Amino acid sequence: MKLQLKCTLTGHEIPFDVQKLQDYIKSPKFLRSWRIYKIMEKYGEYFDDIGDNKFGCKVTRRIITKDPDALERHINGKKFKRDLEKSKVLINY
Repeated sequence: MKLQLKCTLTGHEIPFDVQKLQDYIKSPKFLRSWRIYKIMEKYGEYFDDIGDNKFGCKVTRRIITKDPDALERHINGKKFKRDLEKSKVLINY
């Protein structure tokens, strides 16, 4: 029986081998999932997972693809920042 490692981000199973693990963590699929994970770690409370490839923003009420670049553009955008400030003011009342 071979030992397998299972990635909690992607669900990918990797043979228990250091070289294969290093290759996997450099793969585009893992790097994309890792970037999304880091963004959601910081801003996850503002997004709902609404499908295979989409997030719903609770702040701006927009749908954003599960693409790290699209998420960063949305988070750094004027509308998100403005609406986030408005929602923080409403919460403080």
